[in-house]
Amino acid sequence: RSLAQARVYAMALSTFTQFLYVDSDCISLQDPTPLFQSRPFSKFGAVFWRGPHDASSMLSGATAKPNHVMWQIIDVPYDASSELHTREIGAGVLMVDKRTCLDALEL
Repeated sequence: RSLAQARVYAMALSTFTQFLYVDSDCISLQDPTPLFQSRPFSKFGAVFWRGPHDASSMLSGATAKPNHVMWQIIDVPYDASSELHTREIGAGVLMVDKRTCLDALEL
């Protein structure tokens, strides 16, 4: 199993209901506490930051590509004109509220 999988298990099994995950190679330049009261976190129960590469980059992961199986699984047509489809989510920083997103963590 990869470290990414271990990260998800740690989040799902944690006694915390809300958490901010920060990889060891990421730093916060400000106190992140106000993010827990932010509108996106309150509304969706999760906040993700975009990754550094888009679909045109040789370094981008597969989910930014139009032929990735994820697009079929979530039943959303790939839209090459949308930054939401052509950029990946960075895995180094994320916020999750398990009361809202536990089912997604257990996928």
